[in-house]
Amino acid sequence: MKTLILDKIIASKQTIRYCYMYDGNSFERGHDFDDSVNLDGYSDDPTFTRLLSYSAIADSVYTFGLGYYDEIQLPFVLDEAELKFFETVFLNGLAEFRYINNIPIRQTISFTAAADAEVIANTAQESSKESLPERAYVLNGGGKDGAVAIEMAKLLDVELAWFTSGNAESRSRIVDASGVSDWTQVQRFSDGYVKAHSVMKGHKPMSFYVSMVASLAAYVTDRRYVVAANEYSASFPNIEVDGFWVNHQYSKSSEYEELLSALFEHAKIPVEYFSITRPLYELQIMRIFANHAQYHAHFLSCNKGMSEDRWCMDCAKCAFVIGSLYVENEASARELWGDPSSVFAGNSLVDELVELVNVAAKPLECIGTIAENRYLVGELLKRDLIILSHDQRVRFDELMAAGSSVEEVDFDVYDRPGYFPSKLSEKVRKIIKKEMEGVQR
Repeated sequence: MKTLILDKIIASKQTIRYCYMYDGNSFERGHDFDDSVNLDGYSDDPTFTRLLSYSAIADSVYTFGLGYYDEIQLPFVLDEAELKFFETVFLNGLAEFRYINNIPIRQTISFTAAADAEVIANTAQESSKESLPERAYVLNGGGKDGAVAIEMAKLLDVELAWFTSGNAESRSRIVDASGVSDWTQVQRFSDGYVKAHSVMKGHKPMSFYVSMVASLAAYVTDRRYVVAANEYSASFPNIEVDGFWVNHQYSKSSEYEELLSALFEHAKIPVEYFSITRPLYELQIMRIFANHAQYHAHFLSCNKGMSEDRWCMDCAKCAFVIGSLYVENEASARELWGDPSSVFAGNSLVDELVELVNVAAKPLECIGTIAENRYLVGELLKRDLIILSHDQRVRFDELMAAGSSVEEVDFDVYDRPGYFPSKLSEKVRKIIKKEMEGVQR
């Protein structure tokens, strides 16, 4: 039995520390906020305590390099609805991690309460959604999606601020380009134990962590909304393993956001988390982004190169994003990367583009659906922006034939399902319509 023990949580001023124990060893992780957040004065606030507890559970996904736990023991008691939420999120959000590490794909984790666990006070008296002002955080990942989200959110007529996790340079550039100067930054803290003792590698659902920490920060800074930029495409899985669908973007999916909304409703938490771009495919978001040239020289949508502030030019995400900007705004793409005959040469980008259309195993990255990828590569070929070698052409033709039953997407359609706060729903739909009609060809 592998048990991770979350021993206690310490929160004061701008600092949160989660104290863990595993296999007889103790270690700490946590968050450090900038001066825009002050956690003092909330120790007796049950809504804050509950959000702090949720954030601790979300942080624990980053300890999974130590092993895949059978149990996570908590210093607080979760009710049945909360247990079901976290069991579901860990089952689906860590599916890719299990797949990569050859762990049974359906292996679950139980959440138990320590013998002296705290029972968090009922928040039923605390919370109507109207208890927080019409103010919003917009999540900033330094890429195209956040840029589109802030431009759309400007039309909501609510007070906006950025919420940024980490200190990647592209995130600061996006803030500067947006003209929205108010922001909150949080840095993850680790004492180094997990990194030094990890025996497993693999994807952890970062958006799960960000959604919880941003919601906590929104609550203590009197913001009612947390605005994400997750797309319709994020709800489509990447690969089927023993009858279980693995979705690299599960914590960006509509299912996750609906579950989170239901959890917050159940727990009487007045923060509302939603994706303003939810009805849009990834390529539709790129089409809007291509129309906002002020961000083009500043964004970065490559996870591998983020720490060095560069496009790695060697991953599926680079292939998708770079290729799609060439399709949607070739002039701007040429200014960024140069002539496509040079950009798509001497690296693996064309190989990566070909593999995007693999219906049996879509690359484990934040990219478009198979239908989008087929359209994208087809457009690149039609416009002579990429050239396939003989072997690449054979592979591409095989993959296209294998996915011939995939239905094409009409990228001029945008009225798809998506959860939005009731007070903003009609306005968000009008904003999406305005943005899409502004770029339709």
